[in-house]
Amino acid sequence: MKTRTGMNVYIQRCFIACICLCVLGMTIWYTGIRVYSVQLGQSLVDNTHFEKSGNMYTDKKRKIRVENGEDAQLVVYNRVPKCGSRSMQMLLSMNSKNNNFTFVSSKLYGEKVLTEDKQAKLVNEISRIPRPAIYDRHVHFLNFTKFGLTKPIYINLIRDPFSRAISGYYYVRFGDIYNNYTADEHYINNTKAKYMTFDECVLQDRVACSTETLFSKGMIPFFCGQEPHCREPSTRALYDAMRNVISEYLFVGILEEFDTSLKMLERLLPRFFKGSSTKINSSKKLTTAKSKMHADRKPPSEEVVQIVKNRLALEYQFYEFIKVRFNAQKEELEV
Repeated sequence: MKTRTGMNVYIQRCFIACICLCVLGMTIWYTGIRVYSVQLGQSLVDNTHFEKSGNMYTDKKRKIRVENGEDAQLVVYNRVPKCGSRSMQMLLSMNSKNNNFTFVSSKLYGEKVLTEDKQAKLVNEISRIPRPAIYDRHVHFLNFTKFGLTKPIYINLIRDPFSRAISGYYYVRFGDIYNNYTADEHYINNTKAKYMTFDECVLQDRVACSTETLFSKGMIPFFCGQEPHCREPSTRALYDAMRNVISEYLFVGILEEFDTSLKMLERLLPRFFKGSSTKINSSKKLTTAKSKMHADRKPPSEEVVQIVKNRLALEYQFYEFIKVRFNAQKEELEV
């Protein structure tokens, strides 16, 4: 009897120990995932440096030289929606005239994911634009070397994931003042869906505010690429996006530091961005378009903020990673 009782106690202790180890393992794994972005970003401080020689900055890791625009012949800005792209478009249009380069801005907004044939067609079209040139479009990262073409210089802008999510939520419902855009077709005749607040969408677990939807419409897919896994919430998509930033993007700015981002671009790509920081402060046209505000729109509750930030956990890891890289570049460029 004692032996059986002792055995039961032993089994219980083993069971409890296993649970504790599992919890500990999950905690370590989760912590590791959270700090990975910062560690990977911090490695750029050691592995990527911009070496100054006159007006030239050389990224010693990527071997990209930028000297008065002579070497930077083709720049692709695969703009992330709701991240200052409207202001950037207006700025680039002005700069193209003053700085004498070709600026091609795509009018295609909805088709961000392309078939392989369409990818091949687009990268060939971009490669044939008269140089020097900047091409912009809402499109997920395109791998030019996959189609036997020389890779361009990539740039982009991102912003705080929660701010971007709520901005995008109301934009598709009410549009903005700048171009009299009203709403996505889905919401024109769907009053209930159109006037549903962000809080209601989140708390009622609507598809539009789910983890999957927030991710597929988020920032990571724009850097991860055209593969199906890039639109599914996973660390694989996150890490692929990070790797592409390191190997393919000369610069990724932050909307919350827009003026500083422009000053950095003036140093990195002077042929295209010379005079940008002056224009952004003096031109009335260069103002961020504001969404049409509905009378019933209310700030999100703290509960909703926390729920959505949890759903955007991967986006926030990417955002923190970009901030580390951004700050490292800012320090190197002495901006």
